[in-house]
Amino acid sequence: MAEAAGTISIFIRQKFKFLAKTLIIMESDGAKTGKMQC
Repeated sequence: MAEAAGTISIFIRQKFKFLAKTLIIMESDGAKTGKMQC
């Protein structure tokens, strides 16, 4: 049971890191396009 919980938490952590990276990339892309529009 403890092993399964550990694996799940690692999986969630990795997924969160991936989401954070995509959010950062989207934000930087949005800033670039926003500046270009101005």
